[in-house]
Amino acid sequence: MKAGRELDALVAEVLGIKFIRKTVGLGRWEREILLLVDEACKCHTCTASGNTEMIHGPLMHGMVYPEVRPYSTQIGAAWEVVTKLSAEDWDFEMNFYRWRDDGRVGWFVSIGRAESLADTAPHAICLAALRTKEEKV
Repeated sequence: MKAGRELDALVAEVLGIKFIRKTVGLGRWEREILLLVDEACKCHTCTASGNTEMIHGPLMHGMVYPEVRPYSTQIGAAWEVVTKLSAEDWDFEMNFYRWRDDGRVGWFVSIGRAESLADTAPHAICLAALRTKEEKV
């Protein structure tokens, strides 16, 4: 699986983070975001509707949408995954490799018995985190 928003969403699920998919913007500026449910608007208009998501724009409240972190593309966000899983007593190991036969480089990550190999450290961390979900079953 490639690094990006879909992988970030799956990792958020592994971490127990609740979110909803919401389309924002109009026309060519329209995009889908992953809005954190726990951080959703708590104003009277939103809570009176019984809706967990913002039903009007964030600018009305002077805030931005709290989105799922870019776990698979930014090392700071990926390290939050490591911190959370380490707190749950998962062993963590990360190594940088260079393959002699073709000169490729990459990152090997193991979390518990879940292992992954990827071009970047954040991507490898996220792939291993996904595999921990399989281990829990």
